[in-house]
Amino acid sequence: MEQEFRKALNYIKDTSNPPLDTNNEQKLDFYALFKQATDGAPKGSAPSRLKVVERAKFMAWKAREKLTKEEAMREYVALLTKLAPKWRERAKL
Repeated sequence: MEQEFRKALNYIKDTSNPPLDTNNEQKLDFYALFKQATDGAPKGSAPSRLKVVERAKFMAWKAREKLTKEEAMREYVALLTKLAPKWRERAKL
């Protein structure tokens, strides 16, 4: 699963691939799943309500804190597959 997750990350980072058509919720999902897969559960408390973006990112990550590293990777790949079904054909390792 880790190799497929890395492939998915490389696909998203590769600017030669078509951009994903994502809404803010999906962007938060990608962020939260990435953080959970790479860093584990969030530590500390949520940023101030005045820091809207930082708080939204933290809360999205916090909502997934019970996922294992592997589950977060699997959900990340599933989200990418939903948005770009043929991503594996263009992905580089």
